[in-house]
Amino acid sequence: MYVFDNNSFRELGSYYPNQFPSFWIEFNRAVEDTKIITSVREVYRELEFYTRPRHDHITNWVKEHRSIFNEPSIDERNFVNQILSTKNFKDMLRHEHLYEGKPCADPFIIAAAKSINACVVTEESKNLTLQIFPMYVIISTLNARTYKDSWKEKDGNSKTS
Repeated sequence: MYVFDNNSFRELGSYYPNQFPSFWIEFNRAVEDTKIITSVREVYRELEFYTRPRHDHITNWVKEHRSIFNEPSIDERNFVNQILSTKNFKDMLRHEHLYEGKPCADPFIIAAAKSINACVVTEESKNLTLQIFPMYVIISTLNARTYKDSWKEKDGNSKTS
């Protein structure tokens, strides 16, 4: 199972369906038939808030596949509370999240991945993430990697910890 972050969905915006039809056939199959790709409600909210108009096909795809953006279970909510109770994660909540109602999906992504023993798919780098907040540390404990690292591992080119 894979839990997608909003930036990975936005990255898919570069894969236009008319130029990469076989990719979209396989991606949709993974979402609809095998159900190995999922995400969380807060990612949906981030996509609504941050997606650029030049990626209309992603905006439309997200709306058509709203059902993969799950609300957190009780266990996931409890884990989000644990995450947000630590100082480092409290510090990640910026003014715009607290006072302007902007979405913040990262704790929910981590909780969903932990709950279903899934891999987090994100475009955030280890260095950037550690500067913002230590999400990668928690993701590492879930034995998750960025999808680029996962593909390298499948190809046998490199392993990540």
